[in-house]
Amino acid sequence: MDIIIQEAKSEADIDFIAKHFEETIALWENYEVTEKSIDNKKKSVKEWIKQTNTHITVALTSNGKIIGFNSLWITEGNSGEKCGKICILYIIPEYWGKGVAHKLKVEGEAWLKSQGIKRVITEIDAKNERMLKISKDAGFKIKSFLMEKKFTNGG
Repeated sequence: MDIIIQEAKSEADIDFIAKHFEETIALWENYEVTEKSIDNKKKSVKEWIKQTNTHITVALTSNGKIIGFNSLWITEGNSGEKCGKICILYIIPEYWGKGVAHKLKVEGEAWLKSQGIKRVITEIDAKNERMLKISKDAGFKIKSFLMEKKFTNGG
C-alpha cells in the first residue's frame, strides 16, 4: 500500500485532525466530544500549523483519502533540554497493521532530527497495547509511569 505523508494544511486535513483528536482525548478522559469541542479544536489546529515548534502531518492513500495523522511538538524536557513530543498519532482502525503509524513516526522523527532535537517522548494510554507495541518496536523504552487516581464527591 502506497502511503503519502504530508504536512497538514487543507481544510479537509484540519477537519480530520480535529475530529479524531477530540475522539482520542475522549478515550483517555471523561470527556464528551461535541460539535463545539470539534470547532474549538479546528481553531487550535489552525494555530498549531502556523507555529514553528509544531509539526502536524497527515497520512494519505494514493487516491488522497486521509487515513491518519501525527502531531509533534518541540517542548522542554524535565531536565530543561528541548525534546520532541508526539502528542497524538491516530490511524483509522481499518488501516491498522498496514505500516501507517510506522511511516508517520519515521517522518516525524526525521523532522525532529532536522530541528536539532536529540530525544522524543510520547504518552500512551496503559490500555492501548497496540500503540505500546508499535512504540516499543520503534525503539521507545518505558521511562516512567503516570499514575492517576480519580476522586468522587470531593474525596
